[in-house]
Amino acid sequence: MQKCARQMQKQIETIPASALKALEEWEWPGNVRELQNFIERSVILTRGKALEVPVAELEKRGIHKPVGRLNAGGREEIVRIVRETISEMDSGVAKSAAKEIDERQREEIERVLGETKGRVGGPKGAAARLDINRTTLLARMKKLGIDPKLFS
Repeated sequence: MQKCARQMQKQIETIPASALKALEEWEWPGNVRELQNFIERSVILTRGKALEVPVAELEKRGIHKPVGRLNAGGREEIVRIVRETISEMDSGVAKSAAKEIDERQREEIERVLGETKGRVGGPKGAAARLDINRTTLLARMKKLGIDPKLFS
C-alpha cells in the first residue's frame, strides 16, 4: 500500500477487511467524489497503519443506507477508488506540504536578508541570525532562487 499524507506523518499500509466490507455494503449512488472525500477523511482520522473507516458518520448523515453485498466487480471498484484516493493524497499532500515549507523558508530568509542588507556570513549576517551554518544558508538560498545582492 502507498504511503499517505506525509505532512500528517501517516502511513496507511493496510485496509482491514471490515473497512472494505463497510464500504462495499454502503450505497454510493454513482458519486465517486463522495467516496473519495470519505476516504480522505478516513485517512485523516486514522491513528495507526490500518485505515480506520468511521462508518458511524455515514449512518448519522442518513443520506444513504446499506444496500447489502456488492458483486466482485463492485468490490474491485471500491478497492481501486480507495487505493487511488490514498495515492493521490500522498502525492498531492506531499507536494503541497513541500511547497508550503519552501515558501515559509523563503519568507524567513528574505526577511533576515533584508535586516542584514544582504549580508550572509559573519557575526551579524543572516546565517548567524538564523542560527545555521553559512554554507547551509547559501545552499538553501540557491535552491530557493534567492539572490542576496537584491537585499544590499
